[in-house]
Amino acid sequence: MILAIDPGSAQTALVEWDGAQIIERRILPNLQALELIGATKADAVIVEMVASYGMPVGKEVFETVLWIGRFIERANATGKPVRTVYRKDIKLHLCHSMRAKDGNVRQALIDRLGAPGTKKAQGITYGISKDLWAALAVAVYAHDNPEAGDTRADIHAKGGVGIGSSEGVGMRVAKQAPLLSSHKKNFQHDPPQQTNKI
Repeated sequence: MILAIDPGSAQTALVEWDGAQIIERRILPNLQALELIGATKADAVIVEMVASYGMPVGKEVFETVLWIGRFIERANATGKPVRTVYRKDIKLHLCHSMRAKDGNVRQALIDRLGAPGTKKAQGITYGISKDLWAALAVAVYAHDNPEAGDTRADIHAKGGVGIGSSEGVGMRVAKQAPLLSSHKKNFQHDPPQQTNKI
């Protein structure tokens, strides 16, 4: 089962997909989304990543990128595989065109999975609306392409150094400080050279 995430600057769409059925679907404020990610029973977490196309972007995009990092960090803490995927690849997979719009992606999902239906005759996509369509697209793409995207492994799992750890950036700078001080004693400035004014 996949937990697919369409991140936003303030709220995020999440869909749990097992390849045949939608197990869970929610649009949540980002702090609540963090809690759901930490408690998910999914086998993998897939997050749609922001991509640059050379156009100016505003504060909302940077806020979204910040939250993507927090979502990845929380998912890594669960020990589950985490990957990021890109919208252009999802469009190509579902619509065979990078020019596809959100409406085209929605229609491609309906063509494949069936119409939402009604409360009395619910289809697979019943209850999917707004950003949940984007999250479902992430889920379907990731399920069809289990190796696609970029793996986002926890830096600690590779023996690396995390900023939040006791061996983080601040500690590294502090440990280097005495070394820099010892060199300072032997460092002498060259006397200023005199220049003639014209």
